[in-house]
Order: sequence, then C-alpha cells, then structure tokens
Amino acid sequence: GYEKKTYQRILNDVRQVTRALGEARDLDVQLEALEYEILKYSSPRLAPGLKRLQLRMINARSRAQTHVIQAMNRMESDSVLEEIEAWTAPLLAQASSVYLYSPELYTLAFNSIREETDEFLRHEDLIHDPANVSELHEMRIGAKHLRYTLEIFEELYGSRIKPYIEEMKNIQDQLGNIHDLDVWIEMIPQFVRDERKRILAYFEHERPLKRLLPGLEAFKADKIADRQAQYDSFIENWEQFSSAGTLQKILKLVSAP
Repeated sequence: GYEKKTYQRILNDVRQVTRALGEARDLDVQLEALEYEILKYSSPRLAPGLKRLQLRMINARSRAQTHVIQAMNRMESDSVLEEIEAWTAPLLAQASSVYLYSPELYTLAFNSIREETDEFLRHEDLIHDPANVSELHEMRIGAKHLRYTLEIFEELYGSRIKPYIEEMKNIQDQLGNIHDLDVWIEMIPQFVRDERKRILAYFEHERPLKRLLPGLEAFKADKIADRQAQYDSFIENWEQFSSAGTLQKILKLVSAP
C-alpha cells in the first residue's frame, strides 16, 4: 500500500480529473440533446431563447475544457499513472496463480451485494412522490453502484446473474432520464435570472429579455411534461420489479456458491 500522504495526493489528483471530465461530459450530453431539440423551436418567436441558451452552454463547455486540461496536467506532473502501475504490477503478476472460487471471495461478494442492495432500497419509500427529486437522484446512484458491484463479481455466477445486471441497468437508465430532465427544469429559471442580470448590467433595462422568454418557457414546459411521462413509466416498471422479487432473487443467488 501507499503512505497516507502519497495515497491522499493520488486520490486528490484522480478526483480532480474525474470531476473535470464529469463536468465536461454533462455539458456534452446537454449540448448534443439541445442541438437536436432546438429544431422544434425554430419559429421566430421561440428560437431566440433556445439560441441564447445554446450559446451560453457552448461558452461553459469551453471553460470546462480548461478545467480538464489543468487536472490532466497536474496528474501527469505528479506521475500518478506511473505510481499506480508500479503498485499494481506485482499483483497482476500473481493474478494468474490465484484461485478465484474461494469461500472468502463468495463471502465478500455476498456482503458487498447485500450492502449495495440495502443502500439502493434506502430511498424506496420516498420515490412514490414525484417531487422528491434528490431522493430519486440518490436512488439512481444506488442503482449504479449495485449494478457495478454485480458486474465486479459476475465471473463467480456466470450467466445466472446477467439478467439481473440488465434489470439494474434499466432502472439506472430510467432514473437517469428523470434526473436529466430535472436538471433542465431547474436550469431554465436559473438561466433566466442570470440573463436578466447580464441584460440589466449592459442595457440598464430588461426589455431584451422579453424576446428570450417564450422559447425558454416553452422548452421548460415540454421538459416538465416529459418528466411526468418518464416518472409514470418508472413507477409502473418499479411495481413490476418489486412484485417479481428481483432483489430477493439476487440475494438468494449470491448467498451460496
């Protein structure tokens, strides 16, 4: 293992890279979606608002790229990848001689999967209220962690666990779609507030804001409708998932080799 100081430095560098890449990726996904959706708002009345939103997001993506480059340069100057590679080399050399199907590994698999299942279900009672935005988001993260844990131990259980991994991926994707819509719904009012400040600072009155509002309000209204449809679909699928006892089946599968 590493000394605590070295470990903390590596961890901080990796976190900065993943945070910067996550920010850039989120903006890439939003810009790609906006490029497609903007076609629906091409009328002279609606287009100005969406064009302005697109412009501001392109600028934000440029700033995010600076953060990515800074974080990558820091990780490179600290030789983080070389240090990790040197640490893992002896472990990789021994890997071929390690017996995979030991009782200890099955125990680790069961405890890890049970722990992630409990964490995933922690918000179950709150998902039936569509207003619980943060709880639905946290449940998406729980679904992701449980899915990744199942994938880590997939080789122990083979084809029997594959359908459950796919089911967790579907739940993760559904909750991800809801979260993406929640981000848009929250973003538009904040964007309007920011534009109002810019316009007031430049023109000393906010009349130019009026031509932006119809498109932005229409876009937000569509996102609210999409979110309701996605939420209804998720709840319907969740009822089927629960009544099928899928999580109990997963725990039964992994409780013994």
